[in-house]
Amino acid sequence: MSMGHGSSSQASQTPYHKPQAIDSTQLPAQHRVREIELNLTGDIERYIWSINNQILSADNAIKIKRGEIIRFILKNKTMMHHPMHLHGHFFYMLNGQGPYSPLKHTVDVPPMGQRVIEFYANEQYDWFFYCHILYHAKSGMARIISYEDEIRTDLLENRHKLYLEKNFFNASSSFFSQMNDGLLVLRDSKNFLRAQWQVGWQKVDGPEYDIEVTYERYVNRFFSGFAGMNWLDKKNNGIFGVRYLLPFNFNSEWRVDISGELRLKLVKSIQLTNRLNTFGEFEYDTGSKEEWLVGLDFSVARYFNVLTQYHSDFGLGAGVKVNF
Repeated sequence: MSMGHGSSSQASQTPYHKPQAIDSTQLPAQHRVREIELNLTGDIERYIWSINNQILSADNAIKIKRGEIIRFILKNKTMMHHPMHLHGHFFYMLNGQGPYSPLKHTVDVPPMGQRVIEFYANEQYDWFFYCHILYHAKSGMARIISYEDEIRTDLLENRHKLYLEKNFFNASSSFFSQMNDGLLVLRDSKNFLRAQWQVGWQKVDGPEYDIEVTYERYVNRFFSGFAGMNWLDKKNNGIFGVRYLLPFNFNSEWRVDISGELRLKLVKSIQLTNRLNTFGEFEYDTGSKEEWLVGLDFSVARYFNVLTQYHSDFGLGAGVKVNF
């Protein structure tokens, strides 16, 4: 895989007029401008990054031909900056300045913004195009730019290594004076195995618990579906439902168990400062009725928080949260 710029790159040797000065209708067919729209997509909350809602795979290489003028229309559909970097070529960023358009190899596409770039396809083999925030690239915001009929055998034999999708694990648990809750997640870009629990002992006759294990399939940043099992005190049930992001970033969960009981959950957090966060949760279950909590969370270090929380069933308490 040609991952670097290369000292022998022809991009700096082949004459190429400024794109705005070219009348593409007067060029031979193989030199006409070919437009490719690339939507920069993702989910900042779950840290999934993609192009056209697809992570890097063997099925979405961008095929080009030597001698073409390629125009990428980059549309950022997310709320983060994405500095998009192209190996092996320089491109013009079309900004309305005609022949004075800047020559670059990286362009920042701002949140909900758009950039248009053009480059002359005068190389060969494979080149990488990706977000230069490497966490985004590793999550899948990348494409292979592949010259048709110019593949090297050694590159083809190793290309599959780019498509190996990683699994990620994260966990957190909060230890309060009146209760404990926690979350375990094993996931890739679309599939989630999730275990979460809540155990309370204050203001009740004995410990009460609510444990849930689910498989979740991610569809997009607004919607996912899940199914699994729930253990609520001495009652066990299969469950299925959906999670949907509502306006104003309210996370909602709508689910039903096999006995027909419905549950609605709303979750919201607000970042007050760099370290201080307030959060709240409301839940209504046709079997156990409503339950709610509010609290404050202060980040002490990367893996450690201190919190205070009031829970409608277990009362007021304080404690710590450990993140893995």
